[in-house]
Amino acid sequence: MPLPEYDTVWTCQYTDYNPSNPTIRDFGPGTSLSGAGLKWKGQDCSGTGTNIKGVKQEGSYTSGVNGGLFSSFAVNGDVKMVNVGHDHVNDFCANMAGIRLCYGGGFGYHAYNTAGFARRARVMQIKEDGSITTWKRLDASLGNWAVIDTETI
Repeated sequence: MPLPEYDTVWTCQYTDYNPSNPTIRDFGPGTSLSGAGLKWKGQDCSGTGTNIKGVKQEGSYTSGVNGGLFSSFAVNGDVKMVNVGHDHVNDFCANMAGIRLCYGGGFGYHAYNTAGFARRARVMQIKEDGSITTWKRLDASLGNWAVIDTETI
């Protein structure tokens, strides 16, 4: 659902992200991981995608403007995962156009939460073979430091 107060990621903010940019490609082929504290139009984190893992407790809201960043990720084909936000009580991952969109979950104690929902943080480990393993670590008070929802991308 678009919200007018949410901005987007504009083209001028990612002009260096380009398959022909030698400063990016000099490192050789590999795995890219992106993080976005806000969501962009066209990013469907509604929880109705494929291969959902995790919890959806609130709606997903986006900017009303499509800045083209996600399309660039999909066309270039080098981004496997985008860590998205900023819904505080969603912690699921879902596939969209071959890219895994993953919420971090509510990890801060300064924002709203749902009663009984342990604070959590998403951890990502990028391996030399290009795979990404991600999981969530729950806080001590409600989650006893448990690790949940491990998946390899």
